Amino acid sequence: MAAAAIGAAAAIALPPTASAEPDPHIPDGPAGWCPGGQPGAQGGIRYCLGAPFADGSFYAQTWSFGPGGPFAPGAWHSGASCSVWVNGQVQGGLPGGGIPQCGGGSRFVNTGAPSPPPTQEPYMWQKDPGVWQGPCPPTCP
Repeated sequence: MAAAAIGAAAAIALPPTASAEPDPHIPDGPAGWCPGGQPGAQGGIRYCLGAPFADGSFYAQTWSFGPGGPFAPGAWHSGASCSVWVNGQVQGGLPGGGIPQCGGGSRFVNTGAPSPPPTQEPYMWQKDPGVWQGPCPPTCP
């Protein structure tokens, strides 16, 4: 009887286990979790999309080059914005000034992705013609 009481108390005290399946509406670019797909890059920006809501809106996380442009590593942004497709482009607003709804959720959600790296030296210098080297040393113009 005591064993049954201990077992019952343990079952009540233990929290339910969390599901390992993430929310399909919230994308996670660094983890490759893009249930809504990864459309082609547009001007150096890539997107990781969450599953769309009933109205067609979705959360979009962006990846872009850092301050050093194409010569520096890019990064996923630390959150995702409520967006829609407008004329084949990911947009944060609707034609005529409307706002996407994303199921009544926030306009911006933190995805847990690391923030872009801190500002890096944006200039590159050329030691030999056609050969780009690392950040501009103190002596370059």
